[in-house]
Amino acid sequence: MRHREPEDETIEGRVAAEVERRLIPLIDGLRAKLDAMPAPVQAPPSKEDDRFVTLNEASELMCAHRTTCIRFEKSGVLPPRRMLGGRTGWLMSEIRAALKSIPLASKQQPASLAKAN
Repeated sequence: MRHREPEDETIEGRVAAEVERRLIPLIDGLRAKLDAMPAPVQAPPSKEDDRFVTLNEASELMCAHRTTCIRFEKSGVLPPRRMLGGRTGWLMSEIRAALKSIPLASKQQPASLAKAN
């Protein structure tokens, strides 16, 4: 049979004791500070131009295929943006600016974008 040291005399026991002695009070202090902080204030509703538009919505607004929107992004017409989770999207103001810089086949504004105004 092997001789076992008491739990407090092993390296693991000493490390656990140091963690309890040093880190636990720090964590408790941080929790107390977080609890004492005021609740975050919600931001006011954003303007329509600041609304984030997904790739599908952008393609509908621009009357273009999804791959066309991605091509515009790669060519620099639309700035590259990624939403949480890796999805592609842009701000409504960026889509409007891109539509002004892209020569359209007809001079009319797409009806879907006129509805968004």
